[in-house]
Amino acid sequence: MERTNKNGPSQRGTVTLPDGRALAWSQHGTGAPTLLLIHGWCCDQRFWDAQLESLSRDFTVVTVDLAGHGLSSRLPAGSAHPIDAMARDVVTAIEQLELRELILVGHSLGGPVALEIALARPDRCRKVIGVDTFTDAAMYRRRPPAEIAERCNAFRADFPKAMTALVRMITLHDALGYGVADWIAATMSAQEPETAVAVLDALLRWDIDARWPLLTRPVATINSAPLVPLIQPIEGLAGLELEMMERVGHFPMMEDPRGFETRLRRLIGRDSAGPT
Repeated sequence: MERTNKNGPSQRGTVTLPDGRALAWSQHGTGAPTLLLIHGWCCDQRFWDAQLESLSRDFTVVTVDLAGHGLSSRLPAGSAHPIDAMARDVVTAIEQLELRELILVGHSLGGPVALEIALARPDRCRKVIGVDTFTDAAMYRRRPPAEIAERCNAFRADFPKAMTALVRMITLHDALGYGVADWIAATMSAQEPETAVAVLDALLRWDIDARWPLLTRPVATINSAPLVPLIQPIEGLAGLELEMMERVGHFPMMEDPRGFETRLRRLIGRDSAGPT
């Protein structure tokens, strides 16, 4: 399917994966380099919508729905390592769509997925840029089994209630507006609980300390300053370029789209945000 916007044709489609599942994608603009935007846990491509028109003036912008999210198929049956599986799916899309010289931009869960893609295909990746990710030990350093069980069981018990409470804690309503915050909570709460908990379990077992030393591409991240008191900071991620944003929560690309884009362009190396 194709539609046209101010910046030229936008394409949407699906990639057929080796096991027959489908990965949904969209592409906007024609510039270089190519930005591959990867959403977070229980989110989908739409969480990047505020960025597409402006970024596609200067870059090719590709978004995907990770397995088990949005318009993509479920995770592979019996998948023991969902983060690896999601990364492999995106690598297949990169290869089929013939994407090169990529800057991977990953929000939250999308950060670890982006790192795994960069490890699998460093030849296709120029840089990884995280969005409110990487630096919280409670999320990105392997957790003890008892803690994983406790945190996952909270979502199993009442998924919509637990998700809504989480969104309320990590968004700043003054910046975001209650309408958008409600949309985020409703969208994330509508995720299929079994898939959501499986992915959360995998994320809490993933270990940035084991993966970080293997990286051969530069990594940066744009993180929320107001949420720092809520996290367990990870120190010593060698080479990490850290940008902090004030007055935003966990969704800076939605809470302050313009401020986020300014920082993203700076990390890409293209400072101009184009006409307003």
